[in-house]
Amino acid sequence: MHVQQAGTSSDRASQLWSCQNEVDPDPLLEGICVIDLETVPPIGNPDLVPAACETNSRRTIRPLGSGTPLPPAGGFAQAYYVLDCTQ
Repeated sequence: MHVQQAGTSSDRASQLWSCQNEVDPDPLLEGICVIDLETVPPIGNPDLVPAACETNSRRTIRPLGSGTPLPPAGGFAQAYYVLDCTQ
């Protein structure tokens, strides 16, 4: 099972913040995080959302680690289509 990184979006020391904001997070991190620029305030680094995402769909699921499958594989199919823009 692949789970969201531990911590909060506002805690710069947390794994979740690292996943949502760092271009090169710790390579040992495994799991996922959601980057959503449509929320107020936005969550995450805009540079991590694919450029192909439309203005009203600026969100993505970011998998980290070699053991975390890319959406829509590995059970992320529903979340992928609800949260992630398609490219």
